[in-house]
Amino acid sequence: MQTKIAPYTIRRFFILLISCGSFAFSQDEPPQPEAGNAERISVEKDGNTTRIRVDSDISIKLKVLPPPKTAICQAAVSISYEQRNTFAHVDGTLKNTMCTASSGNYQLSVTFSNATNEIKILEFNSAWQRSDNQDVTFTSDYEIGDNVDLIRVRTRQVSCVCADAVAQ
Repeated sequence: MQTKIAPYTIRRFFILLISCGSFAFSQDEPPQPEAGNAERISVEKDGNTTRIRVDSDISIKLKVLPPPKTAICQAAVSISYEQRNTFAHVDGTLKNTMCTASSGNYQLSVTFSNATNEIKILEFNSAWQRSDNQDVTFTSDYEIGDNVDLIRVRTRQVSCVCADAVAQ
């Protein structure tokens, strides 16, 4: 059994569809000034796209914490070095007399010349840490390659931060 749709039903459907469409287009209109918050709502139309922006204030409470009880200290590094075939062998001691528990970083700069007498520099970053008042010692071998002559090893960019309060 087939069902026929009467032409007047189709017309009613189209009228309903058109009236819904006009209602949807009326929703794109910005609120009227009597709404009280019109200055905080903005509407931007770009072709078929409508963008509504609502600005609002948000209160946030922040708790300000005191700064950590750490201080910058001064660490001194002394090193001795020698060439061992293709490596630069480095022995070092890091001293800090300002605080016990502390940590930091340092950089070793290794300068050498290659077989064509070109000067080359390699830099190695290292970190250190201690929990008592004893000096920090380190021993490392840094590969510099074949047929090279070690010129010098220097420490650079030594940093130190106390983990405990600085003794007065």
